[in-house]
Amino acid sequence: MLGCCLDAGRWAAPVLLAFVLGSAALADEVICPQLETHPRSATLRDEFLKSRLVVGPPGAGGRAYQDRVLSVDTKTWKYWYAYRGTEPLSEEAFFSLCGREQQAADARRHRQGANRRAGVGTVLMDLGGIAGIAGVLLLAGGGPDLADTSVPLVAGGAVAMGLGALLLIPAQSAQYTACASYSEAQEAAAAYNERLCLSLARQGE
Repeated sequence: MLGCCLDAGRWAAPVLLAFVLGSAALADEVICPQLETHPRSATLRDEFLKSRLVVGPPGAGGRAYQDRVLSVDTKTWKYWYAYRGTEPLSEEAFFSLCGREQQAADARRHRQGANRRAGVGTVLMDLGGIAGIAGVLLLAGGGPDLADTSVPLVAGGAVAMGLGALLLIPAQSAQYTACASYSEAQEAAAAYNERLCLSLARQGE
């Protein structure tokens, strides 16, 4: 179990760094044309950059995001991240900002369900491991006389660990995927950014 956690930590650091760098680079391409010729263009553009929504898949950054998307079906692909300016957002918070409460609720249920399954799977694996170790120790210490007790413990522990793994592995995968597809997220972000752009342009008049 500890080895799995360490492996996950080693994996998470470079992915998170790529996520941050990639999001920042892609965000530079999200512009607001209505503000480019505005008398207060510089000020309003800064406000827009701080509040706009950016969606991208994991990648090395910048154009690599878009190149990678070209090789997948964005209507079904669910590995994406969202930012408001430079602030990372959960899928639920992202859709709430977009005013899409049903999708926000779906994202919340998706994440809660994945967390529950991961929790149950972890408990089953831990209990199974404990039962298996106890059975082995009993068998080693008591010999054949305790076989009737130790063997069922070992077998039950193995079954519990197997069931736990069946729950935990897909649950962990679900924790790193979104409920909505990449194309749905892009559409929601584009609509939000358009409203934000027009609102800022009107405020600056």
